[in-house]
Amino acid sequence: MYRKRSIAIPTLCGIVFASLVVFVNAYLRHEYGLDALRVWVILILPFGALCLGFIASLGFVAGARYANYPASSRLFVLMAVSAVIFFMLLPIIGYFTDIHTGVPVNKLMSLGEYLQYQLTHSSMKISRSSAEDAFDMGKAGFLLPLGNLLGFVAGMHGGFILIRAMPHCENCRVYFETTAKHRVRFPDNAAFLQFLGSLPQPSLGRVQSFARGQNMQSPVKSKKGAWEFRLVYKECPDCHAQFATETAWVHNGQDYQPFGKLKSTYFILNSPAPQTVTAEPMPSRARQFGRRSA
Repeated sequence: MYRKRSIAIPTLCGIVFASLVVFVNAYLRHEYGLDALRVWVILILPFGALCLGFIASLGFVAGARYANYPASSRLFVLMAVSAVIFFMLLPIIGYFTDIHTGVPVNKLMSLGEYLQYQLTHSSMKISRSSAEDAFDMGKAGFLLPLGNLLGFVAGMHGGFILIRAMPHCENCRVYFETTAKHRVRFPDNAAFLQFLGSLPQPSLGRVQSFARGQNMQSPVKSKKGAWEFRLVYKECPDCHAQFATETAWVHNGQDYQPFGKLKSTYFILNSPAPQTVTAEPMPSRARQFGRRSA
């Protein structure tokens, strides 16, 4: 079934949700003095703006998923432009909500003067315990707003990366749906290596990657096993092409953690439903978490 693409729904969802995020941040700043733009990591990374931009992008993500709209160049440009516009809303809202010595700022100066002041008199606070710890950055004050703008745009771009990571059927123009999940555990390297060798070949280099990485990240044997292999199958609801994601997890003595060298994704065209995976010589602990009908 061929579906017509429309960017209207991602645009509407993105604008509504990003507006909500911006106004919530403005409310918290006005009522409680909590502003995400003030959160920096070691004076280098605008962590607050980065997180704020990513949260604001989730409306575009949800809208794209609902409308089956792919991660196109149009959507990328739309999200980038939206990030700049919504970031500029933050100081404008501040102009109408800030109060100085009991007097609204918009009664003391024009919007242009306020924005110029924000750019040339930015201050940074080393500690939250006292306002005396804040220092005026003077002519370098523009670096803070610029850094926050870049962080906000980068956070919005993170949402676009999230959309790109969702497998999309180009023929049917619809996103794949998760149909099955499996998990298998192994007691040691030998059992896991034997299992890797028995897998189909679409994901190349598994055994070589394992051999290169196991000396750098040796597993800790436990009752839960030394290795865990997870498979997630997604399927196009129309043509039933499949998309598989494989990840390996190594036990570190407390819990399983991702083993990045053994992560792979690939398409399986017109394949039957996946079968439950088993491993020898260890008894299989494969679990299927449920199946959604197309």
